[in-house]
Amino acid sequence: FSFPPPVGRVRIEQGRVGPGTTGAAVWNAGALLAEHMVTQLGIDYFTNKRIIELGCGTGLAGIVAALLGARSVILTDGSAEVLARAKRNAAANLPRTADLDARQLLWGSVLESQMI
Repeated sequence: FSFPPPVGRVRIEQGRVGPGTTGAAVWNAGALLAEHMVTQLGIDYFTNKRIIELGCGTGLAGIVAALLGARSVILTDGSAEVLARAKRNAAANLPRTADLDARQLLWGSVLESQMI
């Protein structure tokens, strides 16, 4: 993907899409969201913000937020395989100093700390 400065070129690894793996690819809406983030919201909007991307898929929007100056970004997805790909995409596009974390999030699951 190619965006205007300051983001520039973002390389995204994608996988095969099938049942339960919709997060393996960048969908048109995700590409449009990333473009909107760069061209309409811009660096002033994201600077020093803390961002959480729910259902991150390839991680494109979170990566773009980090490149636009977000203070920290958390990528989440329910699929461990999809999340691993998002981590690789982030590592390929962001400096090591970027504050980006990736965590598995299963909607409706209960954390051990919430159990009685």
